[in-house]
Amino acid sequence: MPSFPSRISSLSPLFCLSLLLACSDGAPVVEDEDTDTTPPDAITDLIALNPTSQSATLYWTAPADRRDDGTDGSVVAYDLRVADATITEDNFDQARAVAGVPAPATPQLIQSMIVTGLTPGATCHFSLRSCDAEGNWSAVSDCPHVDCTAPVAVEFPDPGLEQAIRAHVHRPAGGLTSSDVDTILHFAAAGAGIADLSGMQACLSLRTARLVDNEIAGLEPLRYLIELRGLTLDENAVSDLEPLAGLLDLQQLHLAWNPVTDLSPLVMLQQIRQLTLSGTVIADYTPLTFLGYLNDLYLGDMELQNIDFLVNLRQLRLLNLEINHIQSLEALRYHDMIESLNLMQNGVVDLAPLAGLTNLRNLNLAGNLVADLQPLLDNAGLGAGDAVDLRNNPLSAQALAV
Repeated sequence: MPSFPSRISSLSPLFCLSLLLACSDGAPVVEDEDTDTTPPDAITDLIALNPTSQSATLYWTAPADRRDDGTDGSVVAYDLRVADATITEDNFDQARAVAGVPAPATPQLIQSMIVTGLTPGATCHFSLRSCDAEGNWSAVSDCPHVDCTAPVAVEFPDPGLEQAIRAHVHRPAGGLTSSDVDTILHFAAAGAGIADLSGMQACLSLRTARLVDNEIAGLEPLRYLIELRGLTLDENAVSDLEPLAGLLDLQQLHLAWNPVTDLSPLVMLQQIRQLTLSGTVIADYTPLTFLGYLNDLYLGDMELQNIDFLVNLRQLRLLNLEINHIQSLEALRYHDMIESLNLMQNGVVDLAPLAGLTNLRNLNLAGNLVADLQPLLDNAGLGAGDAVDLRNNPLSAQALAV
């Protein structure tokens, strides 16, 4: 009997075409020209911190998948390796695979994991790569390493910060190590002349930091402090908020009197409940519209004229807009959860939008252009025990008679 290949070769071309179409559900078999062949970006900021005798904590920024059509997407999987020597493209597959790597996050968000089961006393090297939906693998990442022997030395180049840290951990002299600082939960150093936060990247358990009235400009050492819940940096020299973009659990952020102009790094910080920007001059307030769970917002002395960006921030309970150039309050008409509203020293004339804000308990209108108080009289929530400041307004005779 003839072999199968020889029988196929003896068939007519027309029959072969029919057979091919039948096997492909009637569709011609062609290579998909839309298949993406561009690999994701390589991870370039993998770091390894907080080593113990058998573990280390890794941090990295979730990469983007650069598609052939010029659009960006998310990767779908990671491949993490560990070895006792530097990991490269050539030996990546020979390094030990690490289980339990988290799923990829939205590009530009900070991710982390604790790698366990390391060899005590060994130097461990790590490298990470990612894969897109089409199976394209990125180049391997940089290759940080840790010594699983003793706590790592931590340097604080800024003398003011070092002094404050030493006072906090009760270690006035001698070398500081990761074991000294990685358990700090709450830290405060006001008016200490601090300009450089280098070293704070080792404070991995930090929950709150209060660093008011210093000379801090760069926030890069805070980038991987993903346990942070509260950060107070009033009266510093901060202009770039990008290092905060991945601190997704941040709930309180105070930045009054800093040269901040760009709020776009805050758009993913959906947990923020309290935000202070007083004394800054913001170019675009649109990023605030993404912070729908804000409860307390301080925007005093910011040369504000239009507050339409507040329209959908309906969870606000405290709103400070003092010392601005605001005339219209229409954007606040449906903010019925507001309890405290400070509009001192603005140009407000018409209080009609406040008539329905029945949860108001504290209202400061000192230094405006208010003549008619009828909207406040129509507010069923205002009454005995509530505070309303109307000093320095051109109140009408009728209003004065109320």
